[in-house]
Formats: sequence, C-alpha cells, structure tokens
Amino acid sequence: MTTWQGYSRDAWNARISAARLKVTIDKQRGVETPAWIRELAARPRPVLEEPKQSGSAA
Repeated sequence: MTTWQGYSRDAWNARISAARLKVTIDKQRGVETPAWIRELAARPRPVLEEPKQSGSAA
C-alpha cells in the first residue's frame, strides 16, 4: 500500500473530507472553525498514482 506522510491515501482522504464537512457545518451554525481544520480542509486530496491515459490521441 502506498503511503503519504505515513498515512494511507484513504486515511488522508477521510481526514480532508471530515474537515471540509466540519467547516461547512460550522459556517451554517455561525461557529468559528479552528485554523488547523480550515487549513486541512483547504488541502487538495493526495494523488499517489499517475492517472492512466488512453492510447488514442484525438
């Protein structure tokens, strides 16, 4: 299994998704979200493998 900073890609995707959800809920409730959660939510999801390209060129 490929890892990113010691965690699997799935673990990072789950953390980022949870942070994005927390930011959304806090915004709806009018509550301040901690900075570290906002920073995590702003991160792109990790891509560990190059996407496979089709052999045909258009």
